Formats: sequence, structure tokens, C-alpha cells
Amino acid sequence: MQKCRILILFLMLIPFAAISQTPSEYAVFAESAGSKSILYRGPGPKKYNFLYNGHYFWDSRDYKPGSVCFNGRVYDNVLLNIDAYGQQLLTRADVGSVEVNLLRDYVEWFEIGGERFLNLQRDGVITNAEPGFYAVKKSGKNPIFFRVSKFLSSNMVNNNNGYSGIGYVDENYRSDVYTCFMIYRQYYTVRNDKLVKIGRRKAEKLINEK
Repeated sequence: MQKCRILILFLMLIPFAAISQTPSEYAVFAESAGSKSILYRGPGPKKYNFLYNGHYFWDSRDYKPGSVCFNGRVYDNVLLNIDAYGQQLLTRADVGSVEVNLLRDYVEWFEIGGERFLNLQRDGVITNAEPGFYAVKKSGKNPIFFRVSKFLSSNMVNNNNGYSGIGYVDENYRSDVYTCFMIYRQYYTVRNDKLVKIGRRKAEKLINEK
């Protein structure tokens, strides 16, 4: 009975796409993924099964190569993207493979396109950090962090395409769809171990200071 329970738990940790593979197919996958295969055994990302404009990603729908420190181990050359609505880090083995949610509590930091992101709540140093990820715009004694979050809106007045509407450009925008992912951008500095919101211009000035 104990062995049966362990087997069931193991199967639950493997994405559905991997479960559907034959043993030989999965062996080929595991061999090609190498030490990174542990990253692709997590749960699938949240699905948004309704019509909407925009998207829930931090920047774009494209997965980009980067590095991630997951459960205390660093993995390089990994395809990554950020779900800015759910504040989750997503990965996939290659462009055509199934997406996987890297459980946030196990993500210490990651890098995409040379930019570093921190899980500040997990660090516990900053007491008022919200769940999710913060881009490091400036490190050191007076750090500057940048955070993108998205929220759903069905406002028929302010959900137009572009920066004056949803806050970014959606190439697949549909005028007959009123639900959209709006974007919220915010800069922060740190005072007394707490995040303090600052404006974009002030943040840019502080970033450029020597």
C-alpha cells in the first residue's frame, strides 16, 4: 500500500504531457533534459479559459533563455517567462513543449536577458514585499526594484489597445472583447527594511547616480 501511494504521488508531479509518453519516449526526454528534467516535473500553469485582450505575461509571450536558482540549485540555459497576473515563474523544455509552473516558494532568483529578478518575500529581509518577483534595477546600499503586475478589467471605457488604454500594445487586440489584462508598473526603493514606492523619474535618476 505504501509503495502504491508513493507511485501515485510521483505521477501527480509529472506534467500531463509527460504522463502520456511511453516509457521509451520519456527516457529520451529525460536524457535530453539532463539535470534540468526536475524543472519540468512541476504542475502546469494556470489556464485563463476565456476571451481577453492583452496577455498575462510580464513583457511578452515569448519564452527567453535565462538562469534560475530553484530549490537551492542553479540551472542555466533555461527558457523562462513570468506570469505577471499570477506572479509565477514559468518554464518549458523547448519552444513546442508544455509549460510548467516553477513553484514560487522554491524560486530564489532568476535572470532573463541579463536582468536579475528576486523573490523578495521569500528572502524575508524586506518585511512588506508582496508575493512575486521584482526586477533589480540597482543593487547596493540603496537598491531600486521594478515590478510589473497585471489585473483583469472589463471596463469598456479604458481598455483600448495601446499605452493610453491597457498600458501596452496587443498585436491581436479585438475590439469586440471587453475583458483585458491591464498592466501596472511600479518602482521601489528600500527604507528601514521596507519597500517604498517611488515615481519613474525619481527611480531613473537614482539608477543613473554613481
